[in-house]
Amino acid sequence: MKSFHHHIVLVWLLVLILPAPKLGFAQQTDEGVDLAAVHSASLPFDNTFMEANRAMMIANYTEALDYLRQCMALKPNEASVHHLMAKAYKELERPDEAIFHAGEAVRLNPQNHWYYVAQAEIYEKYNYFRQAADALMSASSLVTKGSEGLQLQAVDLYIQGMEYKTALKVLDQLEKKVGYDDDITRRRYNVLIKMGKRKKAEKLLERLKEEKPESDMLRGALLNHYKYFKQVKKTEKLLLEWTAFDPTNGEVWIELGNLYAENQQPAKAIEAYKKAIRATNLDARKRVEILLFVSSRYTSITFDEIKELSVFIAQKHPYAPEPQALLGDVLAKEGSRIEAIQAYQRTLRNGGDKESVYQQLILLLSEEGRNAEALTYAQECIQKYPDNLLGYAIGAMSAFQLSQYDKAVELAEAGLPKAIGNKPLKFQLTYVLAESYHKLGNNPASDEYFEKALNIDPNNISALNNFAYYLAERGEKLDKALMLITRANKLQPANATLLDTWAWVLYKRGEYTDALVKIQKAIENGGSEVSVIQEHYGDILHKLGFYSQALAAYSAALETAKDKDHLLLKIRNTPNR
Repeated sequence: MKSFHHHIVLVWLLVLILPAPKLGFAQQTDEGVDLAAVHSASLPFDNTFMEANRAMMIANYTEALDYLRQCMALKPNEASVHHLMAKAYKELERPDEAIFHAGEAVRLNPQNHWYYVAQAEIYEKYNYFRQAADALMSASSLVTKGSEGLQLQAVDLYIQGMEYKTALKVLDQLEKKVGYDDDITRRRYNVLIKMGKRKKAEKLLERLKEEKPESDMLRGALLNHYKYFKQVKKTEKLLLEWTAFDPTNGEVWIELGNLYAENQQPAKAIEAYKKAIRATNLDARKRVEILLFVSSRYTSITFDEIKELSVFIAQKHPYAPEPQALLGDVLAKEGSRIEAIQAYQRTLRNGGDKESVYQQLILLLSEEGRNAEALTYAQECIQKYPDNLLGYAIGAMSAFQLSQYDKAVELAEAGLPKAIGNKPLKFQLTYVLAESYHKLGNNPASDEYFEKALNIDPNNISALNNFAYYLAERGEKLDKALMLITRANKLQPANATLLDTWAWVLYKRGEYTDALVKIQKAIENGGSEVSVIQEHYGDILHKLGFYSQALAAYSAALETAKDKDHLLLKIRNTPNR
Protein backbone atom coordinates (compact mmCIF):
# COMPACT_ATOMS: atom_id res chain seq x y z
CA MET A 1 0.00 0.00 0.00
CA LYS A 2 1.28 3.45 -0.86
CA SER A 3 1.64 6.08 1.82
CA PHE A 4 2.60 9.69 1.93
CA HIS A 5 6.40 9.60 1.98
CA HIS A 6 8.43 12.52 3.18
CA HIS A 7 11.45 10.99 4.89
CA ILE A 8 13.43 12.54 7.69
CA VAL A 9 16.20 14.71 6.31
CA LEU A 10 18.83 12.96 8.39
CA VAL A 11 18.92 9.72 6.42
CA TRP A 12 22.57 8.88 6.43
CA LEU A 13 21.75 5.20 6.88
CA LEU A 14 21.51 4.99 3.08
CA VAL A 15 25.26 5.37 2.79
CA LEU A 16 25.55 1.65 3.39
CA ILE A 17 24.36 1.03 -0.18
CA LEU A 18 26.14 3.96 -1.85
CA PRO A 19 29.75 3.98 -3.05
CA ALA A 20 32.16 6.45 -1.49
CA PRO A 21 32.57 9.63 -3.52
CA LYS A 22 35.45 9.93 -5.90
CA LEU A 23 38.30 11.78 -4.28
CA GLY A 24 39.22 15.17 -5.62
CA PHE A 25 42.81 15.10 -4.51
CA ALA A 26 44.52 17.30 -7.12
CA GLN A 27 43.05 20.64 -6.10
CA GLN A 28 46.06 22.39 -4.71
CA THR A 29 48.02 24.86 -6.74
CA ASP A 30 51.45 23.55 -5.96
CA GLU A 31 50.52 19.95 -6.99
CA GLY A 32 53.41 18.71 -4.94
CA VAL A 33 56.01 20.50 -7.07
CA ASP A 34 59.31 20.67 -5.25
CA LEU A 35 60.14 24.31 -5.97
CA ALA A 36 63.52 24.08 -4.31
CA ALA A 37 64.49 21.25 -6.62
CA VAL A 38 63.25 23.14 -9.64
CA HIS A 39 65.17 26.29 -8.82
CA SER A 40 68.34 24.34 -8.10
CA ALA A 41 68.16 22.62 -11.48
CA SER A 42 70.02 23.74 -14.53
CA LEU A 43 68.38 26.16 -16.94
CA PRO A 44 67.57 23.46 -19.57
CA PHE A 45 65.74 21.41 -16.93
CA ASP A 46 63.95 24.49 -15.63
CA ASN A 47 62.66 25.49 -19.07
CA THR A 48 61.70 21.96 -20.06
CA PHE A 49 59.84 21.38 -16.79
CA MET A 50 57.93 24.64 -17.29
CA GLU A 51 56.91 23.48 -20.79
CA ALA A 52 55.72 20.19 -19.33
CA ASN A 53 53.56 22.06 -16.81
CA ARG A 54 52.16 24.25 -19.59
CA ALA A 55 51.19 21.20 -21.66
CA MET A 56 49.53 19.63 -18.61
CA MET A 57 47.49 22.78 -18.02
CA ILE A 58 46.02 22.61 -21.53
CA ALA A 59 45.43 18.84 -21.24
CA ASN A 60 48.05 17.98 -23.88
CA TYR A 61 49.33 14.99 -21.93
CA THR A 62 51.29 13.35 -24.73
CA GLU A 63 53.31 16.52 -25.29
CA ALA A 64 53.78 16.87 -21.52
CA LEU A 65 55.25 13.36 -21.35
CA ASP A 66 57.76 14.21 -24.10
CA TYR A 67 59.02 17.16 -22.04
CA LEU A 68 59.01 15.10 -18.84
CA ARG A 69 61.13 12.37 -20.42
CA GLN A 70 63.64 15.07 -21.35
CA CYS A 71 63.55 16.25 -17.73
CA MET A 72 64.13 12.71 -16.52
CA ALA A 73 67.17 12.40 -18.76
CA LEU A 74 68.53 15.53 -17.06
CA LYS A 75 67.47 14.58 -13.52
CA PRO A 76 66.41 10.92 -13.25
CA ASN A 77 65.73 11.11 -9.51
CA GLU A 78 63.58 14.24 -9.46
CA ALA A 79 60.35 13.39 -7.57
CA SER A 80 58.35 16.23 -9.12
CA VAL A 81 58.96 14.82 -12.60
CA HIS A 82 57.64 11.40 -11.59
CA HIS A 83 54.65 13.10 -9.92
CA LEU A 84 53.67 14.87 -13.16
CA MET A 85 54.32 11.77 -15.24
CA ALA A 86 51.97 9.78 -12.99
CA LYS A 87 49.25 12.36 -13.51
CA ALA A 88 49.74 12.40 -17.28
CA TYR A 89 49.64 8.61 -17.55
CA LYS A 90 46.49 8.56 -15.40
CA GLU A 91 44.74 10.95 -17.78
CA LEU A 92 45.85 8.82 -20.74
CA GLU A 93 44.34 5.72 -19.07
CA ARG A 94 47.71 3.95 -18.75
CA PRO A 95 47.45 2.53 -15.23
CA ASP A 96 50.70 0.61 -14.99
CA GLU A 97 52.87 3.62 -15.81
CA ALA A 98 50.72 5.91 -13.64
CA ILE A 99 51.05 3.62 -10.61
CA PHE A 100 54.81 3.16 -11.16
CA HIS A 101 55.63 6.88 -11.39
CA ALA A 102 53.36 7.75 -8.45
CA GLY A 103 55.29 5.23 -6.41
CA GLU A 104 58.59 6.69 -7.56
CA ALA A 105 57.53 10.19 -6.55
CA VAL A 106 56.70 8.90 -3.04
CA ARG A 107 59.93 6.90 -2.82
CA LEU A 108 62.11 9.82 -3.85
CA ASN A 109 60.36 12.37 -1.61
CA PRO A 110 58.51 10.53 1.19
CA GLN A 111 57.91 13.76 3.13
CA ASN A 112 55.62 15.39 0.54
CA HIS A 113 52.08 14.47 1.55
CA TRP A 114 50.65 15.63 -1.81
CA TYR A 115 52.53 12.84 -3.55
CA TYR A 116 50.72 10.32 -1.35
CA VAL A 117 47.39 12.02 -2.07
CA ALA A 118 48.06 11.81 -5.82
CA GLN A 119 49.10 8.19 -5.46
CA ALA A 120 45.86 7.45 -3.59
CA GLU A 121 43.84 9.08 -6.36
CA ILE A 122 45.48 6.87 -8.98
CA TYR A 123 45.02 3.70 -6.92
CA GLU A 124 41.39 4.58 -6.28
CA LYS A 125 40.77 5.24 -9.98
CA TYR A 126 41.86 1.70 -10.82
CA ASN A 127 40.01 0.10 -7.88
CA TYR A 128 43.06 -0.60 -5.70
CA PHE A 129 41.14 0.58 -2.68
CA ARG A 130 43.35 -0.77 0.08
CA GLN A 131 46.50 0.67 -1.50
CA ALA A 132 44.70 4.02 -1.97
CA ALA A 133 43.64 4.02 1.68
CA ASP A 134 47.18 3.17 2.83
CA ALA A 135 48.52 6.10 0.80
CA LEU A 136 46.05 8.46 2.45
CA MET A 137 46.99 7.21 5.88
CA SER A 138 50.62 7.96 5.03
CA ALA A 139 49.62 11.44 3.85
CA SER A 140 47.69 12.04 7.09
CA SER A 141 50.80 11.29 9.15
CA LEU A 142 52.67 14.13 7.43
CA VAL A 143 50.19 16.96 8.07
CA THR A 144 49.27 18.80 11.23
CA LYS A 145 45.96 20.15 9.92
CA GLY A 146 43.34 18.13 8.07
CA SER A 147 44.63 14.70 9.02
CA GLU A 148 41.19 13.61 10.28
CA GLY A 149 39.62 14.32 6.90
CA LEU A 150 42.28 12.26 5.12
CA GLN A 151 41.76 9.39 7.55
CA LEU A 152 37.99 9.46 7.04
CA GLN A 153 38.57 9.29 3.29
CA ALA A 154 40.91 6.37 3.92
CA VAL A 155 38.16 4.63 5.92
CA ASP A 156 35.77 4.99 2.97
CA LEU A 157 38.35 3.36 0.73
CA TYR A 158 38.99 0.53 3.22
CA ILE A 159 35.23 -0.08 3.25
CA GLN A 160 35.14 -0.19 -0.55
CA GLY A 161 38.03 -2.64 -0.48
CA MET A 162 36.18 -4.69 2.18
CA GLU A 163 39.01 -4.12 4.66
CA TYR A 164 36.48 -3.76 7.44
CA LYS A 165 38.70 -4.55 10.42
CA THR A 166 41.27 -2.01 9.27
CA ALA A 167 38.50 0.56 8.81
CA LEU A 168 37.29 -0.05 12.39
CA LYS A 169 40.82 0.25 13.70
CA VAL A 170 41.25 3.65 12.06
CA LEU A 171 37.85 4.78 13.38
CA ASP A 172 38.85 3.71 16.91
CA GLN A 173 41.99 5.81 16.67
CA LEU A 174 40.05 8.79 15.36
CA GLU A 175 37.41 8.57 18.05
CA LYS A 176 40.05 8.49 20.78
CA LYS A 177 41.53 11.63 19.26
CA VAL A 178 38.40 13.75 18.53
CA GLY A 179 35.67 12.12 20.65
CA TYR A 180 32.12 11.56 19.37
CA ASP A 181 31.62 12.59 15.76
CA ASP A 182 28.66 11.98 13.45
CA ASP A 183 30.91 11.10 10.51
CA ILE A 184 32.80 8.54 12.57
CA THR A 185 29.59 7.02 13.91
CA ARG A 186 28.07 6.78 10.45
CA ARG A 187 31.10 4.96 9.08
CA ARG A 188 31.32 2.64 12.08
CA TYR A 189 27.65 1.76 11.67
CA ASN A 190 28.07 1.06 7.95
CA VAL A 191 31.10 -1.15 8.57
CA LEU A 192 29.20 -3.19 11.14
CA ILE A 193 26.26 -3.59 8.77
CA LYS A 194 28.56 -4.70 5.95
CA MET A 195 30.19 -7.19 8.30
CA GLY A 196 26.75 -8.64 9.01
CA LYS A 197 26.77 -7.42 12.63
CA ARG A 198 23.31 -5.92 12.57
CA LYS A 199 22.61 -6.28 16.27
CA LYS A 200 25.90 -4.68 17.17
CA ALA A 201 25.19 -1.80 14.77
CA GLU A 202 21.75 -1.38 16.30
CA LYS A 203 23.10 -1.33 19.85
CA LEU A 204 25.67 1.24 18.78
CA LEU A 205 22.94 3.64 17.66
CA GLU A 206 20.71 2.89 20.63
CA ARG A 207 23.55 3.52 23.09
CA LEU A 208 24.52 6.77 21.42
CA LYS A 209 20.89 7.92 21.32
CA GLU A 210 20.63 7.41 25.07
CA GLU A 211 23.87 9.28 25.62
CA LYS A 212 22.78 12.14 23.36
CA PRO A 213 18.98 12.39 23.67
CA GLU A 214 18.96 15.81 21.99
CA SER A 215 20.48 14.49 18.73
CA ASP A 216 18.01 14.36 15.85
CA MET A 217 20.84 12.91 13.77
CA LEU A 218 21.02 9.81 15.91
CA ARG A 219 17.25 9.49 16.13
CA GLY A 220 17.03 9.70 12.37
CA ALA A 221 19.75 7.08 11.94
CA LEU A 222 18.08 4.70 14.37
CA LEU A 223 14.69 5.29 12.77
CA ASN A 224 16.02 4.38 9.35
CA HIS A 225 17.72 1.31 10.80
CA TYR A 226 14.46 0.08 12.30
CA LYS A 227 12.58 0.83 9.10
CA TYR A 228 15.19 -0.83 6.88
CA PHE A 229 15.02 -4.01 8.93
CA LYS A 230 11.22 -3.79 9.29
CA GLN A 231 11.14 -3.59 13.09
CA VAL A 232 7.65 -2.13 13.35
CA LYS A 233 7.26 -2.08 17.14
CA LYS A 234 10.64 -0.46 17.71
CA THR A 235 9.91 2.05 14.94
CA GLU A 236 6.59 3.00 16.55
CA LYS A 237 8.14 3.29 20.02
CA LEU A 238 10.94 5.52 18.73
CA LEU A 239 8.53 7.77 16.84
CA LEU A 240 6.19 8.11 19.79
CA GLU A 241 9.14 9.06 22.01
CA TRP A 242 10.25 11.55 19.39
CA THR A 243 6.82 13.18 19.10
CA ALA A 244 6.66 13.44 22.89
CA PHE A 245 10.10 15.08 22.91
CA ASP A 246 9.29 17.42 20.00
CA PRO A 247 5.53 17.52 19.26
CA THR A 248 5.97 20.36 16.75
CA ASN A 249 8.09 18.32 14.33
CA GLY A 250 5.79 17.66 11.38
CA GLU A 251 8.20 15.33 9.62
CA VAL A 252 8.18 12.94 12.57
CA TRP A 253 4.37 12.92 12.60
CA ILE A 254 4.47 12.13 8.88
CA GLU A 255 6.75 9.17 9.56
CA LEU A 256 4.36 7.95 12.24
CA GLY A 257 1.43 8.36 9.87
CA ASN A 258 3.29 6.42 7.18
CA LEU A 259 4.02 3.61 9.65
CA TYR A 260 0.36 3.29 10.63
CA ALA A 261 -0.75 3.53 6.99
CA GLU A 262 1.62 0.75 5.93
CA ASN A 263 0.38 -1.45 8.77
CA GLN A 264 -3.33 -0.99 8.04
CA GLN A 265 -4.16 1.25 11.00
CA PRO A 266 -6.18 3.99 9.27
CA ALA A 267 -7.55 5.74 12.36
CA LYS A 268 -4.09 6.16 13.87
CA ALA A 269 -2.66 7.16 10.50
CA ILE A 270 -5.26 9.90 10.06
CA GLU A 271 -4.61 11.31 13.53
CA ALA A 272 -0.84 11.34 12.93
CA TYR A 273 -1.23 13.06 9.56
CA LYS A 274 -3.61 15.64 11.08
CA LYS A 275 -1.00 16.44 13.75
CA ALA A 276 1.62 16.72 11.02
CA ILE A 277 -0.54 19.29 9.23
CA ARG A 278 -0.86 21.33 12.42
CA ALA A 279 2.85 21.07 13.29
CA THR A 280 4.90 24.25 13.10
CA ASN A 281 7.81 23.30 10.87
CA LEU A 282 6.08 22.30 7.62
CA ASP A 283 5.67 24.59 4.64
CA ALA A 284 2.38 25.30 2.89
CA ARG A 285 2.88 22.88 0.01
CA LYS A 286 3.73 19.99 2.33
CA ARG A 287 0.63 20.55 4.45
CA VAL A 288 -1.53 20.60 1.32
CA GLU A 289 0.09 17.42 0.00
CA ILE A 290 -0.62 15.57 3.25
CA LEU A 291 -4.26 16.65 3.35
CA LEU A 292 -4.79 15.72 -0.30
CA PHE A 293 -3.27 12.30 0.37
CA VAL A 294 -5.40 11.70 3.47
CA SER A 295 -8.64 12.88 1.86
CA SER A 296 -8.09 10.72 -1.23
CA ARG A 297 -6.88 7.65 0.68
CA TYR A 298 -9.28 7.45 3.61
CA THR A 299 -13.06 7.62 3.37
CA SER A 300 -13.33 7.67 7.16
CA ILE A 301 -12.12 11.26 7.42
CA THR A 302 -15.17 13.50 7.40
CA PHE A 303 -15.80 16.44 5.11
CA ASP A 304 -15.98 18.74 8.15
CA GLU A 305 -12.50 17.60 9.21
CA ILE A 306 -11.15 18.22 5.72
CA LYS A 307 -12.74 21.67 5.65
CA GLU A 308 -11.39 22.54 9.10
CA LEU A 309 -7.85 21.56 8.10
CA SER A 310 -8.17 23.39 4.78
CA VAL A 311 -9.19 26.57 6.60
CA PHE A 312 -6.30 26.11 9.04
CA ILE A 313 -3.72 25.77 6.26
CA ALA A 314 -5.15 28.72 4.32
CA GLN A 315 -5.06 30.92 7.41
CA LYS A 316 -1.58 29.72 8.29
CA HIS A 317 -0.29 30.56 4.80
CA PRO A 318 -2.45 33.44 3.54
CA TYR A 319 -0.02 34.35 0.74
CA ALA A 320 0.74 30.85 -0.57
CA PRO A 321 -1.34 29.80 -3.60
CA GLU A 322 -1.68 26.06 -2.87
CA PRO A 323 -3.69 26.39 0.38
CA GLN A 324 -6.07 28.92 -1.18
CA ALA A 325 -6.67 26.63 -4.16
CA LEU A 326 -7.35 23.69 -1.85
CA LEU A 327 -9.76 25.77 0.22
CA GLY A 328 -11.49 26.86 -2.98
CA ASP A 329 -11.98 23.22 -4.00
CA VAL A 330 -13.40 22.32 -0.59
CA LEU A 331 -15.77 25.29 -0.50
CA ALA A 332 -16.91 24.61 -4.07
CA LYS A 333 -17.67 21.00 -3.15
CA GLU A 334 -19.64 22.23 -0.14
CA GLY A 335 -21.63 24.57 -2.36
CA SER A 336 -20.26 27.75 -0.79
CA ARG A 337 -19.73 29.35 -4.16
CA ILE A 338 -19.11 32.94 -3.06
CA GLU A 339 -16.41 31.89 -0.58
CA ALA A 340 -14.93 29.48 -3.13
CA ILE A 341 -14.70 32.27 -5.70
CA GLN A 342 -12.86 34.44 -3.18
CA ALA A 343 -10.43 31.61 -2.39
CA TYR A 344 -9.67 31.03 -6.08
CA GLN A 345 -9.17 34.76 -6.62
CA ARG A 346 -6.67 34.80 -3.73
CA THR A 347 -4.92 31.85 -5.35
CA LEU A 348 -4.41 33.78 -8.57
CA ARG A 349 -3.34 36.94 -6.74
CA ASN A 350 -0.74 34.87 -4.88
CA GLY A 351 0.76 33.61 -8.11
CA GLY A 352 -1.00 30.26 -8.33
CA ASP A 353 -2.01 30.47 -11.99
CA LYS A 354 -2.89 26.81 -12.36
CA GLU A 355 -5.22 25.97 -15.24
CA SER A 356 -7.58 24.06 -12.94
CA VAL A 357 -7.96 27.14 -10.72
CA TYR A 358 -9.01 29.26 -13.69
CA GLN A 359 -11.50 26.60 -14.77
CA GLN A 360 -13.12 26.34 -11.35
CA LEU A 361 -13.24 30.11 -10.96
CA ILE A 362 -14.86 30.88 -14.31
CA LEU A 363 -17.38 28.09 -13.85
CA LEU A 364 -18.45 29.43 -10.46
CA LEU A 365 -18.58 33.03 -11.70
CA SER A 366 -20.73 31.91 -14.63
CA GLU A 367 -23.07 29.98 -12.33
CA GLU A 368 -23.37 33.06 -10.12
CA GLY A 369 -24.24 35.22 -13.14
CA ARG A 370 -21.13 37.35 -12.65
CA ASN A 371 -20.58 37.45 -16.38
CA ALA A 372 -18.23 40.42 -16.57
CA GLU A 373 -15.79 38.78 -14.15
CA ALA A 374 -16.23 35.40 -15.82
CA LEU A 375 -15.36 36.96 -19.19
CA THR A 376 -12.28 38.71 -17.78
CA TYR A 377 -10.90 35.56 -16.15
CA ALA A 378 -11.83 33.41 -19.16
CA GLN A 379 -9.80 35.66 -21.45
CA GLU A 380 -6.91 35.63 -18.96
CA CYS A 381 -7.12 31.84 -18.89
CA ILE A 382 -7.04 31.63 -22.69
CA GLN A 383 -4.04 33.94 -22.82
CA LYS A 384 -2.08 31.71 -20.44
CA TYR A 385 -3.52 28.40 -21.62
CA PRO A 386 -4.46 28.83 -25.30
CA ASP A 387 -5.86 25.30 -25.59
CA ASN A 388 -8.22 25.58 -22.64
CA LEU A 389 -11.57 24.82 -24.22
CA LEU A 390 -13.60 25.74 -21.15
CA GLY A 391 -12.12 29.25 -21.26
CA TYR A 392 -13.50 29.75 -24.76
CA ALA A 393 -16.90 28.26 -23.87
CA ILE A 394 -17.45 30.23 -20.64
CA GLY A 395 -15.97 33.35 -22.22
CA ALA A 396 -18.29 33.13 -25.22
CA MET A 397 -21.37 32.51 -23.07
CA SER A 398 -20.46 35.36 -20.71
CA ALA A 399 -19.92 37.73 -23.61
CA PHE A 400 -23.33 36.73 -25.00
CA GLN A 401 -24.99 37.38 -21.63
CA LEU A 402 -23.34 40.82 -21.62
CA SER A 403 -24.75 41.50 -25.12
CA GLN A 404 -21.19 41.56 -26.48
CA TYR A 405 -22.19 39.46 -29.46
CA ASP A 406 -19.13 40.16 -31.60
CA LYS A 407 -16.88 39.07 -28.72
CA ALA A 408 -19.03 35.96 -28.23
CA VAL A 409 -18.62 35.08 -31.92
CA GLU A 410 -14.85 35.72 -31.74
CA LEU A 411 -14.34 33.45 -28.74
CA ALA A 412 -16.68 30.70 -29.92
CA GLU A 413 -15.13 30.54 -33.39
CA ALA A 414 -11.62 30.45 -31.88
CA GLY A 415 -12.63 27.63 -29.55
CA LEU A 416 -14.49 25.41 -32.01
CA PRO A 417 -11.38 23.95 -33.74
CA LYS A 418 -10.10 22.89 -30.32
CA ALA A 419 -13.34 21.09 -29.42
CA ILE A 420 -12.67 17.92 -31.39
CA GLY A 421 -13.61 14.98 -29.19
CA ASN A 422 -15.48 17.11 -26.64
CA LYS A 423 -19.08 16.86 -27.72
CA PRO A 424 -20.72 18.90 -24.89
CA LEU A 425 -18.43 21.91 -25.31
CA LYS A 426 -18.53 21.64 -29.09
CA PHE A 427 -22.32 21.89 -28.88
CA GLN A 428 -22.11 24.79 -26.47
CA LEU A 429 -19.77 26.79 -28.70
CA THR A 430 -21.88 26.06 -31.77
CA TYR A 431 -25.08 27.02 -29.96
CA VAL A 432 -23.56 30.31 -28.76
CA LEU A 433 -22.63 31.08 -32.36
CA ALA A 434 -26.20 30.36 -33.49
CA GLU A 435 -27.67 32.66 -30.85
CA SER A 436 -25.05 35.39 -31.31
CA TYR A 437 -25.48 35.55 -35.07
CA HIS A 438 -29.25 35.77 -34.51
CA LYS A 439 -28.70 38.75 -32.24
CA LEU A 440 -26.40 40.32 -34.84
CA GLY A 441 -29.11 39.90 -37.50
CA ASN A 442 -27.10 37.44 -39.56
CA ASN A 443 -29.89 34.93 -40.08
CA PRO A 444 -28.11 32.67 -42.61
CA ALA A 445 -25.16 32.19 -40.24
CA SER A 446 -27.50 31.73 -37.30
CA ASP A 447 -29.53 29.05 -39.13
CA GLU A 448 -26.32 27.30 -40.22
CA TYR A 449 -25.04 27.03 -36.65
CA PHE A 450 -28.44 25.93 -35.32
CA GLU A 451 -28.33 23.09 -37.86
CA LYS A 452 -24.79 22.19 -36.74
CA ALA A 453 -25.76 22.35 -33.09
CA LEU A 454 -28.70 20.01 -33.64
CA ASN A 455 -26.49 17.63 -35.59
CA ILE A 456 -24.36 17.38 -32.45
CA ASP A 457 -27.32 17.09 -30.05
CA PRO A 458 -30.59 16.47 -31.92
CA ASN A 459 -32.66 16.49 -28.71
CA ASN A 460 -31.47 19.71 -27.15
CA ILE A 461 -34.65 21.41 -26.00
CA SER A 462 -33.33 24.99 -26.07
CA ALA A 463 -31.90 24.69 -29.58
CA LEU A 464 -35.08 23.05 -30.92
CA ASN A 465 -37.33 25.64 -29.33
CA ASN A 466 -35.31 28.75 -30.19
CA PHE A 467 -34.59 27.76 -33.77
CA ALA A 468 -38.30 27.05 -34.32
CA TYR A 469 -39.32 30.32 -32.68
CA TYR A 470 -36.87 32.42 -34.69
CA LEU A 471 -38.09 30.85 -37.94
CA ALA A 472 -41.68 31.50 -36.91
CA GLU A 473 -40.97 35.13 -36.05
CA ARG A 474 -39.43 35.58 -39.50
CA GLY A 475 -42.24 33.60 -41.15
CA GLU A 476 -39.63 31.41 -42.88
CA LYS A 477 -39.27 27.62 -43.24
CA LEU A 478 -42.43 27.12 -41.22
CA ASP A 479 -42.59 23.40 -42.06
CA LYS A 480 -39.15 22.98 -40.56
CA ALA A 481 -40.14 25.10 -37.57
CA LEU A 482 -43.17 22.84 -36.98
CA MET A 483 -40.98 19.72 -37.20
CA LEU A 484 -38.48 21.17 -34.68
CA ILE A 485 -41.03 22.25 -32.11
CA THR A 486 -43.04 19.05 -32.45
CA ARG A 487 -39.90 17.07 -31.60
CA ALA A 488 -39.24 19.31 -28.61
CA ASN A 489 -42.78 18.87 -27.29
CA LYS A 490 -42.49 15.09 -27.53
CA LEU A 491 -39.47 15.32 -25.26
CA GLN A 492 -41.22 17.62 -22.76
CA PRO A 493 -45.00 17.54 -23.31
CA ALA A 494 -45.99 19.82 -20.43
CA ASN A 495 -43.46 22.61 -20.92
CA ALA A 496 -45.29 25.96 -21.17
CA THR A 497 -42.50 27.61 -23.20
CA LEU A 498 -42.47 24.80 -25.76
CA LEU A 499 -46.26 24.78 -26.00
CA ASP A 500 -46.20 28.53 -26.56
CA THR A 501 -43.66 28.20 -29.41
CA TRP A 502 -45.73 25.39 -30.93
CA ALA A 503 -48.80 27.59 -30.79
CA TRP A 504 -46.88 30.47 -32.37
CA VAL A 505 -45.58 28.34 -35.23
CA LEU A 506 -49.17 27.18 -35.91
CA TYR A 507 -50.34 30.80 -35.72
CA LYS A 508 -47.75 31.82 -38.30
CA ARG A 509 -48.91 28.95 -40.51
CA GLY A 510 -52.49 30.26 -40.29
CA GLU A 511 -53.66 27.27 -38.24
CA TYR A 512 -55.37 29.43 -35.62
CA THR A 513 -57.71 26.86 -34.07
CA ASP A 514 -54.87 24.41 -33.47
CA ALA A 515 -52.76 27.30 -32.20
CA LEU A 516 -55.49 28.14 -29.66
CA VAL A 517 -55.47 24.56 -28.35
CA LYS A 518 -51.69 24.67 -27.81
CA ILE A 519 -51.63 28.11 -26.22
CA GLN A 520 -54.38 27.15 -23.80
CA LYS A 521 -52.29 24.15 -22.75
CA ALA A 522 -49.35 26.51 -22.25
CA ILE A 523 -51.56 28.71 -20.01
CA GLU A 524 -52.70 25.65 -18.05
CA ASN A 525 -49.08 24.54 -17.49
CA GLY A 526 -47.87 27.74 -15.84
CA GLY A 527 -47.83 30.13 -18.75
CA SER A 528 -50.44 32.44 -17.25
CA GLU A 529 -47.70 34.32 -15.38
CA VAL A 530 -45.52 34.80 -18.48
CA SER A 531 -46.12 38.05 -20.35
CA VAL A 532 -45.15 36.83 -23.82
CA ILE A 533 -47.36 33.74 -23.54
CA GLN A 534 -50.36 35.86 -22.50
CA GLU A 535 -49.61 38.22 -25.40
CA HIS A 536 -49.53 35.32 -27.89
CA TYR A 537 -52.77 34.06 -26.34
CA GLY A 538 -54.29 37.48 -26.97
CA ASP A 539 -53.02 37.54 -30.58
CA ILE A 540 -54.53 34.12 -31.33
CA LEU A 541 -57.86 35.03 -29.67
CA HIS A 542 -57.89 38.30 -31.57
CA LYS A 543 -57.33 36.49 -34.86
CA LEU A 544 -60.25 34.17 -34.07
CA GLY A 545 -62.51 37.11 -33.20
CA PHE A 546 -62.70 36.50 -29.46
CA TYR A 547 -62.02 40.16 -28.69
CA SER A 548 -63.12 40.35 -25.06
CA GLN A 549 -60.98 37.34 -24.20
CA ALA A 550 -58.11 38.85 -26.20
CA LEU A 551 -58.37 42.06 -24.18
CA ALA A 552 -58.24 40.05 -20.98
CA ALA A 553 -55.10 38.27 -22.20
CA TYR A 554 -53.42 41.53 -23.23
CA SER A 555 -54.26 43.05 -19.87
CA ALA A 556 -52.74 40.06 -18.08
CA ALA A 557 -49.60 40.38 -20.24
CA LEU A 558 -49.41 44.09 -19.44
CA GLU A 559 -48.95 43.41 -15.71
CA THR A 560 -45.51 41.79 -16.10
CA ALA A 561 -44.38 43.21 -19.45
CA LYS A 562 -41.19 45.27 -19.68
CA ASP A 563 -42.26 46.93 -22.93
CA LYS A 564 -45.79 48.09 -22.30
CA ASP A 565 -46.26 50.47 -25.26
CA HIS A 566 -46.90 47.86 -27.92
CA LEU A 567 -49.35 46.06 -25.65
CA LEU A 568 -51.26 49.26 -25.01
CA LEU A 569 -51.43 49.75 -28.78
CA LYS A 570 -52.84 46.24 -29.20
CA ILE A 571 -55.44 46.94 -26.52
CA ARG A 572 -56.51 50.15 -28.26
CA ASN A 573 -56.81 48.32 -31.59
CA THR A 574 -58.96 45.51 -30.18
CA PRO A 575 -62.73 45.98 -30.43
CA ASN A 576 -64.37 46.10 -27.01
CA ARG A 577 -67.02 43.44 -27.65
